[in-house]
Amino acid sequence: MSNLLVVLASDDLDRTWLKWQNVESILDKHLPNLGHVLVYTGRRVGTADSPTRILLCSCSISSSILDAAHHILLKDFAGIFKTPPELRLYKPLVEPLGISSLNADHTETLTPNHILLSVAMTPHPSADEEFNNWYREEHIPLLMRVPAWRSSERFTLEFSANKEVPQYLALHRWDSTEAFNTQEYKAATNTSRRSAVMSEITKYERFAGTYEGKLATLAREITDSS
Repeated sequence: MSNLLVVLASDDLDRTWLKWQNVESILDKHLPNLGHVLVYTGRRVGTADSPTRILLCSCSISSSILDAAHHILLKDFAGIFKTPPELRLYKPLVEPLGISSLNADHTETLTPNHILLSVAMTPHPSADEEFNNWYREEHIPLLMRVPAWRSSERFTLEFSANKEVPQYLALHRWDSTEAFNTQEYKAATNTSRRSAVMSEITKYERFAGTYEGKLATLAREITDSS
């Protein structure tokens, strides 16, 4: 299974200002064998942060490669972003469930503006085993019952210059935000076992975003319209 590269940019997100073709060329220049780069725009939930653009990409790069390229990537990105983006690398924990748009070209089978819910957490060391058991045994099986659920994938952090980034990442895709108003979703997120697990979480980050498209496609759109 491929690793996951995440690029987070909280900056001026106007699509015509953000030079997509330059972002794509910088990634291709310094990081070999990247897959499709998927672009989402949304916000970190529960914060007053500015809108965030998140780029997701399956890749074969290692943490040592990203560590070596990190400084020069940020230097090149400085010509595009007012605030340097954040780069993270994750290793998959399990095979994805449902339709995965990272490890295969399945984006066309998802609704064009589908929703990504990214949830990152670090449990207390004494609760690590139960945290992963809960995700596998209860949480994802319950999410799979929710109407409009499309896929779930889990990862563990391999590289980040930000020491406050949580260790575990889950990516859940939905056809629309209507899923979050269903009884099935409320049941999946309100169990006694979940409450016990969440009481042991020491770091937490949640992002909700809407799919914009593949970076290469967006780059061509900007080039063709200019």
